[in-house]
Amino acid sequence: MSKSRNEPIFEALWNEVSSVHMQWKIYSQIFANQQQIKELETFARTFFHVIHRCLISEIVLSCARLTDRPRMHGRENLSLRQLVPMVEKDDQKLAKKLAEEIGTLKELCDCLIEWRNHSLAHNDLQTALGEVVLPGLQRNKIEDVLASIRSIMNDCERSLLGSITHYQAVMLDDDATPILELVHRAKTS
Repeated sequence: MSKSRNEPIFEALWNEVSSVHMQWKIYSQIFANQQQIKELETFARTFFHVIHRCLISEIVLSCARLTDRPRMHGRENLSLRQLVPMVEKDDQKLAKKLAEEIGTLKELCDCLIEWRNHSLAHNDLQTALGEVVLPGLQRNKIEDVLASIRSIMNDCERSLLGSITHYQAVMLDDDATPILELVHRAKTS
């Protein structure tokens, strides 16, 4: 692997993947189950609706961007597809595996990409008017997408650096726990 260009690309992808896992961890803490969501809505419905919308939008956008073509409209994109040519010279078997995994990820992301293209990155008129209904964003679907992203990154990292990253075990200095504790205390006071 040529360190001149490939190392910063992998590092930027690593940062993006780490960031989306951090966002997902916070989202999962706040919106853990229906009982907790009801409690939050009782306490500050509009606030938590906005937090939900912002977090899920950023997670969807991040995942969709990671599957973009490496080059669009004459500009390069930071995309998992950048990994294939990065490793191809040194490990064609890995390049083929990554290309297959990215193809599978793209299929898993179809729903997220549809949301990005019709509601988040653009205001599709038919969608905005309710004439077209987007598929639901399901927690297990997003978790499957994140698992696929982790697999791709770790296959590449294992080959390039001899290690892997446990993205789903991201440690945060401060997460949603203090806010949830405050809400719970306020509700029981």
